[in-house]
Amino acid sequence: MKIAKAMKTISRLKGEISQLYSRIEKSMSTIESNANFDESYSELVNAVNTATAQLVDLKNRVQIANINGGMFAKILELGELKNTLKFYTQLDIKSGVITQRFSEDTKCFKSQISVATKNGIIEHLQKEINDITDQLDEFNAVTEI
Repeated sequence: MKIAKAMKTISRLKGEISQLYSRIEKSMSTIESNANFDESYSELVNAVNTATAQLVDLKNRVQIANINGGMFAKILELGELKNTLKFYTQLDIKSGVITQRFSEDTKCFKSQISVATKNGIIEHLQKEINDITDQLDEFNAVTEI
């Protein structure tokens, strides 16, 4: 199985596990006069355990392939680049600017970077993120686990 397919299977398994947990919650109790519960707790737990074991196995195999293929460092770098992008996207370069009109106590502040510089940093970070994402997509499309 290619990593790309494994990632889709991982996503599907996570969804299945979430649904199983929801079904467990909904079937935990019933009116005392009912003879049976809507669903068997032990069967649902067994299904969760089976899906979880499959999920862990797939995640582990993907992780090993990423490490052996030299992509793990790229994955870590991608995460850090996304954190940096989030920081710069939210950065208010006008923070601290105070103006008081008609006063001798007027304080003017200037930013250490311009809007254009900020936008340039954001564009550069997004390009790096896109480049690494393309590398990972290509690796995931051809690498067997």
